Amino acid sequence: MSRNEIFTTQESLGKFIDSSPTMYQAEGNISSLLQQAGAIPLAEDKSWKIEPGNTYWISRENSSLIAFRMGESPVTEGGLRVAGAHTDSPMLKVKPNSQTREKGYYLVSTEVYGGPILSTWIDRELVLAGVAKVRKSGKTTVVSFSIESPVGIIPNLAIHLNRDVNKGFEYNAQDHLRVLLFTDVPESYGKQPLEYLISKEISEDPNSIVGGDWFFSPFQGSTLVKDSIGTIFAPRIDNLAGCHSVLRGFLQAVPGDTTQIAVFYNHEEIGSGSIQGANSQFFFHTVQRLIGYQNITPEDFYITLARSMQISVDAAHSVHPNFSGKFDPAYQPELGKGPVIKQSASQRYATNPRTEGVVEDLSLLEDIPLQYTVNRSDIPSGTTIGPLSATRSDIPTVDIGIPIFAMHSTRETACAYDQYHSIRLLQHFFEATYLGNERN
Repeated sequence: MSRNEIFTTQESLGKFIDSSPTMYQAEGNISSLLQQAGAIPLAEDKSWKIEPGNTYWISRENSSLIAFRMGESPVTEGGLRVAGAHTDSPMLKVKPNSQTREKGYYLVSTEVYGGPILSTWIDRELVLAGVAKVRKSGKTTVVSFSIESPVGIIPNLAIHLNRDVNKGFEYNAQDHLRVLLFTDVPESYGKQPLEYLISKEISEDPNSIVGGDWFFSPFQGSTLVKDSIGTIFAPRIDNLAGCHSVLRGFLQAVPGDTTQIAVFYNHEEIGSGSIQGANSQFFFHTVQRLIGYQNITPEDFYITLARSMQISVDAAHSVHPNFSGKFDPAYQPELGKGPVIKQSASQRYATNPRTEGVVEDLSLLEDIPLQYTVNRSDIPSGTTIGPLSATRSDIPTVDIGIPIFAMHSTRETACAYDQYHSIRLLQHFFEATYLGNERN
């Protein structure tokens, strides 16, 4: 591995993050990269024609996506190779009908999406992105948009008026997270300033914009440090880095005997409880359809699932030297030491001994560094799409991720060295013909 490979990975990840301010743009970027690689789009409401070796993809609600290529061998022999990540990150979501004018300013009320570190959103330039509903001639369409210039900010209260702020201050989601707009809006659109801004972006009449899914996102993009590990300071590393590694591993994998599937879910940050989340039937129904082309029996279908494996990819916590007491002494992942296998006694991660062993075997074979994490016994761990997608599909799963600092902050820290090896691990997993399924 050369420094050039690290920097190429760093630049690729930084570009992907910067062009994906919300889950909608992330899905759009993934589909665009798949199409550039020759993947064939399919629609859920149309019949499919599937041929081995070709790459296909389907999208759901413009924010979740499944890409796959059928292997040359029957799925009952080698099963499926599945890797998944989630497209969403913690953000501030615009409330419908929430735009007001007070004290000479346009203000927009927001709703907290997921679990952001709220203090990192204060005094930070914000952009607006998402999808807009556009109604024309009695028909409504959904249009993706991303306003790249800052449109507003949530200013802090001066320390002279909040002298205890450095002793710890709790931002009230209703009262303190309204965004002040700093952009020119004609007086005639004073009651719908965001509609006006969005209309300029998508070249539509402001009056035709009748809602949508709008989010404020940090304006500041990725900072790429040209050090030995390719450090990245960026928003949304959790979990756009996971999406990036799954996609790159999938595209780099050579088509062969095995059936390879890459899954990108929305709504992980709010529990995955949607038709495009990991707790939906999106993946399972897709697998039923694509396996159906091999005319296998119902029993063969369940044999296929039992011979399959899934890797769930989501960020892991790097040990923090200023807060080392928050980490178990035996499990202290570091940046630049490789991807992390995540374990949990409560099954908040889906890793089990056999699936963990498969990843370890691949890492030894391909010289990929690995780390491990288990939370302190008195601090519950987070969770991922892994347990949900595993129970929905009955496919054995392992949870991995690259270590990062400040998860859920508007500025997270990771490194391209770990991302590079995560991509390699996923590529070789997709290509693997043997997963050690036999029991001893």
